[in-house]
Amino acid sequence: MPREQTSRTPDDIKAEVLASAQSGAFDSDIDKHRWSLLNGEFQIAAAAAAQLHNEGTHDFLQYFSDGVVQPLGQYAFFDVQHFFCAVLPSLDAPATEVVRLVMTMVRKAGANGVAGQPYFALREWASRNPQRPTAILAEMIDDAKVDFGAVSVALQAGAMLDKEHYVELAIAIMSDRVALRRRAAMSALGKFDLSTSPALRDQALNALAALCAPGADDAECATALGSIVEIFAREPSVLAGRVEPLVRAAGNGPHTLHSLADALFIHRKVLTEAMIDAVLEALRGVPAANTGTVQEIDMALSSMPYPANRERVARFLEAVALRSTDTIPVERFEHLTGNLLTEHMDTFIWLAIRWLRLGRFALCQALSAIIQHTGSDSVALTADLSAFTDKERVFIARKAVGFFPLQPYAAASVIVSAMRGASKETATTLSDLLFEMVLLNYSGARDRVAALAKQPTDPAAKYVKKALKLHDDYVKGLDAAQKMPELHPSERQRRAAFDRQRAVSAQIFKHARERSMLASIMHNVTVLYGHKTVDYVDTGDGELRRVESNMQPHGTTWEWPRLDTVDPTGFQFRIHLLRTERFSE
Repeated sequence: MPREQTSRTPDDIKAEVLASAQSGAFDSDIDKHRWSLLNGEFQIAAAAAAQLHNEGTHDFLQYFSDGVVQPLGQYAFFDVQHFFCAVLPSLDAPATEVVRLVMTMVRKAGANGVAGQPYFALREWASRNPQRPTAILAEMIDDAKVDFGAVSVALQAGAMLDKEHYVELAIAIMSDRVALRRRAAMSALGKFDLSTSPALRDQALNALAALCAPGADDAECATALGSIVEIFAREPSVLAGRVEPLVRAAGNGPHTLHSLADALFIHRKVLTEAMIDAVLEALRGVPAANTGTVQEIDMALSSMPYPANRERVARFLEAVALRSTDTIPVERFEHLTGNLLTEHMDTFIWLAIRWLRLGRFALCQALSAIIQHTGSDSVALTADLSAFTDKERVFIARKAVGFFPLQPYAAASVIVSAMRGASKETATTLSDLLFEMVLLNYSGARDRVAALAKQPTDPAAKYVKKALKLHDDYVKGLDAAQKMPELHPSERQRRAAFDRQRAVSAQIFKHARERSMLASIMHNVTVLYGHKTVDYVDTGDGELRRVESNMQPHGTTWEWPRLDTVDPTGFQFRIHLLRTERFSE
């Protein structure tokens, strides 16, 4: 969409910026987007503020000081930060003052994703004058003032002006007595573009590789390894033979593992197949408590092309989910599983059949949780099982029934898939399983099960029809029996069954709320009486706007397994047997 052009001249906007500053409304005008990004006025206003400051007409640095920034709310602050980053590169100001303001902005932003934006502005500012990188580094001499980002961007800016000098300086700082300065220098080396200077590139790689030797400090090894991969990413064909051994020899400390996960996510497209395998092998040891690393691995696995990588990803997930201690459940890889379900269903089905055949509880339970998390009972695991023996087909089908008791369509699709190509005896056994554990429990799933094998030429069709006939005869028998007082549950029994189902439903609702994105960002209001709610919304101009919302019921229904009501103990025991049985070779 083309950007609109402002109808006002730069001189008009410059005069307006000065008038706003002199009236004391400058921060407020920034917050109210007086100068819009959409029509180019924001950039003109930022340039005007820098020019007015450099001319000595008005001190604009005061609007970014600690005393002004700290009281600002979140939205107002990030508007001011954005303007600061646009103004800074063009400012003429001493390094002491510039660094102080950058630190103020970074501290105020906290853990927000754009907290590092002022560093990029600082790098641009420093790269415009050869004396500025040195001046910033001079501000970092005092141990109490050392800042990782400031040291790193100062070295990066210096390398834009004099690569040879700042490569040597960065390597020298890597031996500094202060760990933060050392790591900042390591990080900066990875940002230098040395692809046109092979000698400097090799010098940097040698210095970084020395920090990845066995027994090296974990945090420093992680930073050095990250920079090595960044240098490699610029010339993968040239450096593959040199960097592969370094990746293979990387340690297994938590920082190093996180660095490897970053490399896999950010640079997967340039990593060699051997390097990807080495990284995944190392990441099998990531502690479950390292949530950030697990999330980074999740993003990396999700971005891989499928089905080309399905084998290596399956092996990794199995390794971490089946560890003897400190397991990582497959459900924690939400981006990966969500991506497979929406974009690569064939790979998800392949993975599901693989894990049902393995029969390991953690993997099969993960499948159930993943399918259940979709909130739909329309996931069909229709697969080609021609590579499996009859005995394996029955085992896979029984595992599907055992682990998908609340997903009848998924269970039925596996059973019907197992029927195709099976012997008559095995297909009959599977037909009985379809009736006893799916249709008998979920009459509402009858038509959908019938659709799984509706073509007369389908080898599974006659066995599905047999199961459907057994179901229809069963339902007719229930209707023909009329009401028999002797078999009718007592009031106490019905109440006990109702209370049990209500308790289970409440538990499901509780878990759903815990995983709900809306519940995490919205507050809960309990209304004891009434038919509408009234809220007052701050419009931003000092007024409150009344908003009325009419209440109306909403809900959902699902079919409860029939046998769980008729014979809950027997039903749960059979599910337990199906889940725990082992395949006899």
